[in-house]
Amino acid sequence: MIFQAHLPVLEPAKMIPVFLVWILAMAISLILLFTKKLTKLLSIAILTVSFIVTGLIFGAMPNPVFPIQNIAVGINMNAPLQQLLPLTVILLVLIVTTILFGRIFCSYACPLGAIQELMSKIQFKTSLKAQKKEKTIPLNSKIASYIRLGYFILFIGAGIIWGASVIQYLNIFVGLQIFANPLFPMIVIPAVLLGIMIITSIFVYRPWCRLFCPFGTIAGFTSRFSKFILCRTEDCTDCGLCEKICPTQEAERDSKKGECYLCNRCVEICPQNAIVYKTK
Repeated sequence: MIFQAHLPVLEPAKMIPVFLVWILAMAISLILLFTKKLTKLLSIAILTVSFIVTGLIFGAMPNPVFPIQNIAVGINMNAPLQQLLPLTVILLVLIVTTILFGRIFCSYACPLGAIQELMSKIQFKTSLKAQKKEKTIPLNSKIASYIRLGYFILFIGAGIIWGASVIQYLNIFVGLQIFANPLFPMIVIPAVLLGIMIITSIFVYRPWCRLFCPFGTIAGFTSRFSKFILCRTEDCTDCGLCEKICPTQEAERDSKKGECYLCNRCVEICPQNAIVYKTK
């Protein structure tokens, strides 16, 4: 499907289950965040279901990068607007969720975001004593953003100039189709890159999301205007524990939260129970 020369067309019967899991994962996560009941076990359960169902079973089709890919390839092919419209609507809906709720889709519904978060739990703990900082690799937020922007430009440019034959190698979500379509040779490179990215996630927090994801480039900007964020209450004593534990350095008071993945580590470590998910 994604490997054909023409503009890919998704089958509604395969899209609906994925959409349902996306909606459920986001809805359940939001309810638990609002009620401060998002425990480690519940978080792991949501992430695991998201990865297995939308990633392994349905091969990450659709995925948050695919609409961007579809638009770029469509421009290359001079595709009519009606062919680009369906996936463009999906992209816009995902963007709206970031404006309302921050990176909730990236956090708990996206299969690649889910597996990265699960792998990160090996080293990135919710206890400063337990966290093995010598085994984790921090990313400078500005440099990471520039790298991701560069990859975004490369991704769009490859689609517009060369079309689907090249751009599919730059979308590692394609690698998840190795379980659904193992005989396609074009899956090999994205699958290898996916494997490298998953292993890297043990040492670097969400490397795909923060360094390469084209949707992450857009969401990193729109999430800065999110209506709901994790923020401190009047009970905060400025102990600094949340800032030390945050894997993306987004726990500061003046942080825009563009790279906050709602991992809940700051909530779990706060001794005053002073961090809540609410309107700004």
